Order: sequence, then C-alpha cells, then structure tokens
Amino acid sequence: MPKVPEGKIGVYIYLDKEIYMKLWDYIKETYPGSVYGALSREVQRAVAHWLGLEGGESGAHTHSSRASSNARGVKAVQTQVSQANSSSSRTMRNLREIVRRILSESTKEITQMRVERIITEVAGGERRTIDRYMSELQEFNVLVPSRRIRGSEKVIFEVNLVEAEKFIEAEKLTGVH
Repeated sequence: MPKVPEGKIGVYIYLDKEIYMKLWDYIKETYPGSVYGALSREVQRAVAHWLGLEGGESGAHTHSSRASSNARGVKAVQTQVSQANSSSSRTMRNLREIVRRILSESTKEITQMRVERIITEVAGGERRTIDRYMSELQEFNVLVPSRRIRGSEKVIFEVNLVEAEKFIEAEKLTGVH
C-alpha cells in the first residue's frame, strides 16, 4: 500500500465502470506527461467544486435556480479572471482573444487541431504554451472534451457557450481588456 502524503486521507470508492473510463480518458488528455497523482487531484477538484469550495465560495452545493447559479458562475469566473489578471495580464489578454476566435468559428464544436492553431496564432506554437492554454480553456470550462477523433489521440471539444459568454462578461464587468 502506498504511503499517504501528509495532510491527506486515503479514500476508497466504487465508480461506475463507464464513468471511471471517461475520467481516465480526461486525465490522459489533461496530463499529457505523467499522470502520477492526477486521479487524486481531479477527484479532489471535483468534490471541492461540488461543495462550492472553489473561487472563494463556501457552503454546500444546492439545487438553486438557474439565474442564481449563473450569477454565482459569473462571480466565480470574475474572481478567477481578476486573480489571473493580477498575475499574468498578457496570458489573460491572449486567453480572451483565443476565446473570441473560438466563438467566431463555432458555438457548438471545434477540433483540438483548430484550437491549437488558434493558440499558435495568438500566443505562439511552443508545445508548453499550447498545453498551458488548452488547460486554461478547459479549467474555465470554455472547452469540454466531447469525443476522440477516430484514429487519433486528438479530440473534438464541445464549446460551452454559457461559460465562454461568462468569461467574456467577466471581462466586461472587471473592466480589463
């Protein structure tokens, strides 16, 4: 049995096989190098999100109305955007431009290759740069992996129009361009 890191607790759960397989597909896409510890990080992130512990929110997840849920979502994105703006304004400017270009091409689906091309045009084509922006787009839930392209390791992303619009709306509300 592996050593449990300090401050962590071992938890043993049962998942539906299909959910487990999709989770591992997501982890392999999100962590292209080593996946060591990735399952723990992703499960912890999902539980924290469910409990409302991300983005400065507190309290348990509730089944609230769509309007208040959207307001909380905009506030969470605003918090993320303002935190990111303070630490890397060029990154956020590039990310906003990437989101705008994605929305100008599609409001439904877009291939990973096309997103990588947009990132290359906006921010540069170095692999780490592309990976960083791909990760940020997924972190902001602008892009959601939908399915693999047959015969390839690449995926087709669903464009999460609601989250993309929240991202753009947060930009307008924070006054940062």
